[in-house]
Amino acid sequence: MRTGRAGTDPTAGLESPTVRPPDIDVYRPEQVETILAHTASLDDQRGRLRDVIVRSLRFTGMRSVELRTLRLDALDLAAGEARVRGKAERWRTVVLPPPLLATLEQFLAEVRPGLPDSPLLLSNPARLVTTEHRGFGPEAVHREVELAGRDAGVPGRHFPHRWRHTFATELVRAGVDIHVVQRLLGHASVQSTVHYTHLAVDDLKRSVAGLW
Repeated sequence: MRTGRAGTDPTAGLESPTVRPPDIDVYRPEQVETILAHTASLDDQRGRLRDVIVRSLRFTGMRSVELRTLRLDALDLAAGEARVRGKAERWRTVVLPPPLLATLEQFLAEVRPGLPDSPLLLSNPARLVTTEHRGFGPEAVHREVELAGRDAGVPGRHFPHRWRHTFATELVRAGVDIHVVQRLLGHASVQSTVHYTHLAVDDLKRSVAGLW
């Protein structure tokens, strides 16, 4: 059809296949608290960096790339906001809730001055840095998240997007409007956000099953 050598489209009568979306892996509330309690106990430079990474993912639902490229001049702690660059180079505003603001303020005052000069919030103190502006690469952030979960004794796979899934699921379970959740996650389409609503339905099923 593209080259003009066929007069009819042989695929015109085919239906699109139905693909089951992958299961969403989320942390339970007690697992969240266990991991945060562990990272809060870390008092060396790398440990405090790990704590900021995990808490930023937990309280904002940011993508790993958004956190890794977050600039210091894009932080507005007074307003409780940050400007991040997400998918397709789209800029969006991320809300910084009070629990995270307190951590960021302390980090900026006590830890960030001792890190290498960089326009980024997360300046990497490692010697061999391959990213621009001495930032964290995706593997480095993944490693910090993995260590946080593993060392806290929480089972399962630990990766940045699991925190994003957890953030979205908590909002849906709390009854937050789906379009608000869409904005908070930075989804271009609400269809991407609807993926999380099945967990709320699962909660309903468990509640009903528990009666009998």
